[in-house]
Amino acid sequence: MPWFQSTIFSNRAERQSFFILFLGFILLCAAALSMFGMYLLYGRHPISEQRLINDTIKAVVIARSLPVSQLSKIRILNTRGIYVSMSTQPNPKAQILELPTPQAITRYVRAHPYNYRITLQLANGQWFNIHGFRPHSFWISLGALIVGIVLLFVLFFLCIWPLKRIAWPWDAMTKAVRRFGVDLDAPPLAESGPRELQVVIRAFNEMQSRIRRLLRDRTQMLAAISHDLRTPITRLQLRAEYLEGTEQYEKTVADLNEMEKMIASILSFAREQNSTEAMELFDISALLEALCHDMEDVGQPVTFENKTGGRLPFFGRTMGLKRAFSNLIENAVKYGARAHVLLKMNDPNQEIQVIIEDEGPGIPEDQMENVFAPFYRIDRSRSLKQSGAGLGMAVARDIVRAHGGDIKLYNDPQRGLRVVVSLPLRGHA
Repeated sequence: MPWFQSTIFSNRAERQSFFILFLGFILLCAAALSMFGMYLLYGRHPISEQRLINDTIKAVVIARSLPVSQLSKIRILNTRGIYVSMSTQPNPKAQILELPTPQAITRYVRAHPYNYRITLQLANGQWFNIHGFRPHSFWISLGALIVGIVLLFVLFFLCIWPLKRIAWPWDAMTKAVRRFGVDLDAPPLAESGPRELQVVIRAFNEMQSRIRRLLRDRTQMLAAISHDLRTPITRLQLRAEYLEGTEQYEKTVADLNEMEKMIASILSFAREQNSTEAMELFDISALLEALCHDMEDVGQPVTFENKTGGRLPFFGRTMGLKRAFSNLIENAVKYGARAHVLLKMNDPNQEIQVIIEDEGPGIPEDQMENVFAPFYRIDRSRSLKQSGAGLGMAVARDIVRAHGGDIKLYNDPQRGLRVVVSLPLRGHA
């Protein structure tokens, strides 16, 4: 048996599934043979009423004729449809025959053609019991049907149980992987299931821990470098004052101010990466509407349109998404003159779509992915008068992807650049 298990099956889960399914097929074969035997016994060769009468009369005659010493062998009178027994008391369910004549037996059997019990007292004081049974074809068919249905249910659960037992840990691991994709602080997965799967889960938990540690170390290092750079930049700004009135003064101050903005953006990016904001249920339509109205109040050419018909509950990080949409809308105004924000539902995919359109020149197709890289700027293809640290799009996509969504860019020949933010709807995690 150990050789069989090690040769045929590679793991414990396979062995368990095989033996459970094998047991089910054994039950199926046993039930099939049983039903086939019932059919041969009662269906194909049914017992006639006259035969039942004759066998009953013969059993009574033989029992009354045998000597007392031979009564122990009376079970040899059992035939198909006739079951006899001896007892010291009469069977309470049986009809007592005072005069067991052939005529009396015939009348009683014909009155109960399918099931009857009779008893009579013998010379030694014991009681002779006869149980006659002649199954009806309807009950044979019904019994076979019931047995078949019950067996199908048993086989169904015998097949489902091992498969669910194998699939359930994999489903849990799939959910854990997807959750880790949107939440770096997701708890480790419990090590359960077959031994082989436990090894995989343990490796996944270790990988999750290493990725979390590497990302945090990278972000902390980035924040530390940016913070330390502020001191020499401040000294350079003070020293640049001595150049005031010279040709290099304006250029030096402009470069230092740009470096200051870049460092501020890097620190903001690092804070976002280390953010531990809790997820909550909020109205995303109200968030976008308030954001657009705030920009309108300060003179920004921003419009908002809600095609969802009203409130749209969403489970996520309010401040993070607010920053992502703010970056995208500000870019549209900065590089495309104005921004039109549209909120709608994509029903087939069960996702929210936020579309931000501008009236700028757009972006070359071969550079659409590059704009999401940190510190990448495409000023010359949009507007030579505008500049930035190049982190706005990178931060926005990181936040959106942390919610399980994504950002796509399209050039609209009639309008400008179209930014499509897709966010999947999901329950309260």
